[in-house]
Amino acid sequence: MGDERVTASIKDVWVQMPPPARIAVWKCEAKQVFRAQVLLLLDLLEREIDERVYGSLAVALGDCAEQAEKSGILDSERSLAVWNSLDRPILIRRRLCRLEFYSEFESRLDQLVDKEPGDPKVMPLVRFLWSRHLS
Repeated sequence: MGDERVTASIKDVWVQMPPPARIAVWKCEAKQVFRAQVLLLLDLLEREIDERVYGSLAVALGDCAEQAEKSGILDSERSLAVWNSLDRPILIRRRLCRLEFYSEFESRLDQLVDKEPGDPKVMPLVRFLWSRHLS
């Protein structure tokens, strides 16, 4: 998921998956946070209608903020097809800090906070995790 070129394919598969499968997808822990991954989470949150799946996506987005605080966000591109570049399958275009990247999607996150379904609300906490230490 570290490459925006595969996002459309992921979204196509996403809508075909039942809610328990959509929840399970985001339970794995990532050691790196990719720009494309965060943008995909935002896209999925903006469209999700199942509250349980929404909560799972929100937790994943919050986890990304926590990991990004430690290691930053990678803007990357995967070698497609992978077998053509086994020695260097991922090209890192740039590394962003959490606050620098947050400014790119702050307004989208604000909209998600305002429109979050159900109770209790988790998006205010997610926004806090991304925005903390802003001066």
